[in-house]
Amino acid sequence: MTSSSLKLVKWTFLFLVLNHNFQNIEGCFDSIISFGDSLADTGNKLHISLNKIPPSHFSLPPYGETFFHHPTGRFSNGRLVIDFIAESFGLPLVPAYLEGKDERNYNVKFRQGVNFAVGGATALDSAYLLDKGVTSSNNVSLGTQLDWFKDMMSSFCKFLSGINRVRRKHTVSSRGFADWMFNSLSYKIYALR
Repeated sequence: MTSSSLKLVKWTFLFLVLNHNFQNIEGCFDSIISFGDSLADTGNKLHISLNKIPPSHFSLPPYGETFFHHPTGRFSNGRLVIDFIAESFGLPLVPAYLEGKDERNYNVKFRQGVNFAVGGATALDSAYLLDKGVTSSNNVSLGTQLDWFKDMMSSFCKFLSGINRVRRKHTVSSRGFADWMFNSLSYKIYALR
């Protein structure tokens, strides 16, 4: 067998295995809980910056025009990876936490998932970064997202009648770009001095 034929067989086998696994995974989870940065943010950063003048760039076209036909707070002109994950599990798109947390029935809204990701979020708190000489334009860190999660879970678990329902939730997290970017920029500025 030639090298290219062997590669084709390997890729075909890999595709079939992955396709089979994704077909079996549908129905295994009843919701998604997401943490992260702009790679997973479905609208939290937009909610934080609603009163900002001029409006944030991601709240204007072309953001959102490919799939939603209007800006949604996603840092994309269409769907994000988290949207495709939800779709592959047979679940609805994951709503942003800050869009629904003040609603009376937010437990119902978040029953099939909630997204705590915020564009520009860092893994480390801004106080720690500042102590190291790194400035961040965003005060939302992974710690803040976990605090939101803990606040929500206290009433969510009562609503779902026990923690057993939480076990079928799929957790997704993306992190790191903002940390890398702020550190790289800070180093370059420091090196220029």
